[in-house]
Amino acid sequence: MTNKNTVLILGPTPPPMGGIATYVGDLLKSGINDEYNVLYLDTTRDYSIKKSLIKNLLLFLKNKFKLIYLLSFKRPKIVHIHTSSYMAFWEKSIFLIVSKLFFTKVIMHIHGGGFSEFYQNTRIPLTKSLIRFFLNISDRIIVLSNGWNDFFAEIVNKNKIIVIPNGVYSDLYLPDNVLKSKNGFIHILFAGYLAKEKGIYDILDSIPHVLQKHNNARFVFAGIEEKLGEFDKIKKYASELNIDNNTFFLGMLSKQEMVDTYKKSNIFILPSYIEGLPISILEAMAAGLPIISTPVGGIPEVIVDGENGFLITPGDSLELANKIIELIGSLKLRMMMGEFNQEKIRNNYDWKIIANQISDEYNKLLE
Repeated sequence: MTNKNTVLILGPTPPPMGGIATYVGDLLKSGINDEYNVLYLDTTRDYSIKKSLIKNLLLFLKNKFKLIYLLSFKRPKIVHIHTSSYMAFWEKSIFLIVSKLFFTKVIMHIHGGGFSEFYQNTRIPLTKSLIRFFLNISDRIIVLSNGWNDFFAEIVNKNKIIVIPNGVYSDLYLPDNVLKSKNGFIHILFAGYLAKEKGIYDILDSIPHVLQKHNNARFVFAGIEEKLGEFDKIKKYASELNIDNNTFFLGMLSKQEMVDTYKKSNIFILPSYIEGLPISILEAMAAGLPIISTPVGGIPEVIVDGENGFLITPGDSLELANKIIELIGSLKLRMMMGEFNQEKIRNNYDWKIIANQISDEYNKLLE
């Protein structure tokens, strides 16, 4: 029996249930270790660490020394780094440099939707040069969508870029139609960080318009605040709009609790201003939900307006309300879009497919 090649995966895992953490957790469970000897370096930051500069620095140093140890004694052939933008990118770039000093192949896997703003809003030419330098010394750059491929091809060697979308375990999300019709309520679900960039205030503004037509609508929010104090502001705003009785904030949920919440829902909404390719949308599609979102990031590559959901203008709460009203009013439309979404996930975004694509890239690098 031949020895497996060693791959080191570096990134966060749940909790909390953020997009990158969910992806890395699912990747580690995808069976990739059947083909490779998989090591994992956890870079998760909880709230207590995020709030403290000293704790952040100590965790960074701790992870750097862990990385040096693993590179020295475990000798991985590939280091697969999961990152986003801003401070996360600079931190992971240090890990990239350290890995390259050990002559290791490195994949930079870019998540989140803010990288173009991060790069374009950088006014110092040297800083932009550093961003390009770090990306170009990596051996492979994985992006989530064709749109991101076009952006990165303008600043790095396009031959290094590969598009691999996010994935989900589609079988987990098979819907329960009995739960969906419980008590005659229509459950409209939002899942993600409670933040302005996710369109959370636009959702709240849309609710009074929806309730004028359908007072059986219940708006369910699954997620935690991204900034300290944001949840209190959101709750206060909901009270000012007099929609407390129709809004439910679930906080941070476990994986199984999140799956059950998708199954109990009828419509999924994510009116974001910035995105990559949200895992929450893919999960909602796998659960057979119609989607209302915005044409940002990789979302238009998954959601076709009027076919398996609706794409609205970011910030347009009235348009959001009208699309929710349209879906509440038509069970046939919800079912048609939901069935289309389930098929699309099974054929294109199931983790069996995504894991094979990642494995193919590992093999190409090892050659």
